[in-house]
Amino acid sequence: MGNEMADYFKILDKAHSNLNQESKFKNLGFKNESGSKVNRNVESKIIIDPLIKKIFEIVSNDYIYLAHITTREKEIIKQSKIMCSSGCLVGSVYCIPVFKNGKNKFSMHNLGKYIFQNEVSYFSENSFKPKILLFEIKNPKNINQKIIGLNYLKLGNFHYNIYAELKFLLHEDERKDIDRIILDMLESSKELIHSISDQGQDKTVNDFPNFYSLYINTIKRVPIFGYFLFEITSEYIAYNQNDEESKKYSKKGELFVGNFKELTFKTVPSLTKNFDLGQFTPDLKLLKEHLQKLNINFEEFKKFLIDQTLFYVKSYLFDGKINNDFFLKNWKYKEYGKICPHFIGHILHRIIRKMNRYPNFHINFDTYKAIKIWNYWNKNEILLSFNNVMLKGEVGINPVTPDLEYKIYKTTITKNDHEDLIFKKDREISVKITPQLVELSKLMMRKKYESR
Repeated sequence: MGNEMADYFKILDKAHSNLNQESKFKNLGFKNESGSKVNRNVESKIIIDPLIKKIFEIVSNDYIYLAHITTREKEIIKQSKIMCSSGCLVGSVYCIPVFKNGKNKFSMHNLGKYIFQNEVSYFSENSFKPKILLFEIKNPKNINQKIIGLNYLKLGNFHYNIYAELKFLLHEDERKDIDRIILDMLESSKELIHSISDQGQDKTVNDFPNFYSLYINTIKRVPIFGYFLFEITSEYIAYNQNDEESKKYSKKGELFVGNFKELTFKTVPSLTKNFDLGQFTPDLKLLKEHLQKLNINFEEFKKFLIDQTLFYVKSYLFDGKINNDFFLKNWKYKEYGKICPHFIGHILHRIIRKMNRYPNFHINFDTYKAIKIWNYWNKNEILLSFNNVMLKGEVGINPVTPDLEYKIYKTTITKNDHEDLIFKKDREISVKITPQLVELSKLMMRKKYESR
């Protein structure tokens, strides 16, 4: 049961990783450059090693260069501060790697290129154009662990314990409402979880339309499964795509993001209004069409989705093994807390954001989380974290790194086309990293915001 005596360091240890992903990738059916399947144990080495190498190149030089894409450049400069986001990298300054291309020019990682050229336009309803702020960080010699992986899907128990400490800020009736919603969501998930854990892959594949319909209906009632479907679909595309664009970036040691991001927005257009993965519910026919356009075998995808959903449920909702007591009826909140605290934590994290009392409670919830993780990062001498669910290029700066030396520059675009996004360093600006969370309404991908 969560309480103020929770060992947050132990909890956060489980959510962080030093790139040891063997257990995660062993089930993936990757392809080599010729497009043929290879031995899975060898496979992960073929795909992952260049990505790991690229990540560590970021922190191997005297200066670390990262880009922050924003439509709020004027406001940042006026306030002289850049704040943190509370997304998949919790309380960090969200950035993308850039690579020095000559004395004063930089080339953007393909994730940043996609965000700058495509994604910003999906979320911006006004004339504000995206800008690139360049971080030039002097590589600190006093930090042993420069960069670490963070898997946000392993933060369920973290959320569960944070809520246990802060729930008394809520009225008793509000807590009762939250308990009721949690119990309803847990009950609504049981049919899908039982289906994947009991029926076996062959039977589920043969009945795939009904399985997928159950999946979508479960997402509509229990949003965390939308995150699962998004991550699993994105992974399968990322590690099976074999088009010229993905090959080009593979040679650079980058995982190409354009294919799975385009599928996401084209199959669920509503996500351009508010990027809430709890609403990722693509129509089966549309999903199949888009995968086939990428020359991705839909029959193999079905098997992968079934296997990985079971893996995700075991790993992220039940800490490795499904507790069969979960399927019994009439458990109370406290009893479920012993059976699946990770699951409850994921539910809590998502329903708290939608509460009417967001400014009063949710900001306290997210800020307290950030303080706990900042403490963990500093204790473990961590400067940067990256999204470890998939190595697609998301990097966050620890905003409370002691004595960090850095400069922030405006930039000027010199090339912006299908081939590349290149910019040069412009004037230095008087802006400081501030350990303070940006309001959800001002995050670029959370909702359309009039004055962004």
